[in-house]
Amino acid sequence: MRKSILIGLSIITVAGILLAAFALGFGDTRTKVNAFKSAETEKNTTVSSSFIEPENDSKTNSQFRSIELSEKGAIQYAQSNVSFRIIEPLYIPAGYNFESVEGKKFTGVATDVDIASFSYINGDEQLTIKETIIVKTKPEIEPSALPEDTREIVDINGIEGRYSQENGIKSLGWKIGNLSLSIRSWKNEGQNQTSSSLGKEEMIKMARSVK
Repeated sequence: MRKSILIGLSIITVAGILLAAFALGFGDTRTKVNAFKSAETEKNTTVSSSFIEPENDSKTNSQFRSIELSEKGAIQYAQSNVSFRIIEPLYIPAGYNFESVEGKKFTGVATDVDIASFSYINGDEQLTIKETIIVKTKPEIEPSALPEDTREIVDINGIEGRYSQENGIKSLGWKIGNLSLSIRSWKNEGQNQTSSSLGKEEMIKMARSVK
């Protein structure tokens, strides 16, 4: 009888051990499953992040390109309003940034002209370059006599240019074939225009870059 009791106790003990072992094994399995899911989630998150970065870079590049295209688009639009090929200056003095470009047709008393005008700014300083061509001269109007040109003579790529400074405005004018060009520079001080910091040599260098 005693032997039977001991055998029964041994069976119960072994069964308890087996149940405990099974429970521990099941818990490990769940832990491994959860760990696997966490690893997959982390992996997916990493992939998503690496995909987002180039997309943001692409948007930045597109925005940068759109700024360039808007400037070129402004030149193309101005070109559609004039009958001559607009020549963009290749050299802009340091500190000046592109502001606008326009192309317009003007009907005058004696002549009809097409004008393209570039504007650049440097703080409160203004710099413009204009390109003008006579489209039509009205023969019934007799041209008035022009006063003697007393402006300083300068060389623009072998062409005679004229430089002057009057009422705070620095001006440089020359011609390429039938196209008349001029560069003007001044500083805005309230309602007044005073002399800008741009020197004559810089204006000549800019003029020589228009070819």
